[in-house]
Amino acid sequence: MPQELVDQELEALRESVAELVPADDREARMGDTLVVDLQSPSGDAQSDTVVELGSGRLVEEIETALVGARAGETKDVEYELADESIGGRHASPSST
Repeated sequence: MPQELVDQELEALRESVAELVPADDREARMGDTLVVDLQSPSGDAQSDTVVELGSGRLVEEIETALVGARAGETKDVEYELADESIGGRHASPSST
């Protein structure tokens, strides 16, 4: 069996059993997993959204704005949507 496959499987196992612990009052950085509440200007909301910074799961501008955020902090982010309209979200990270 190629070493590359062994390494990939080991990494998958590490990630599947990883434990999330609070960041102890430090700023969020790439690779951190955050729990965020997202709210659009129209009032649409998504609570307790789990996202790993740098994974590309959220709009790039939101992920970038969350780098450096602390638990309980609110960030207002504007970004351009695919249809060229401007979107916006309030992102509030919690401690995870």
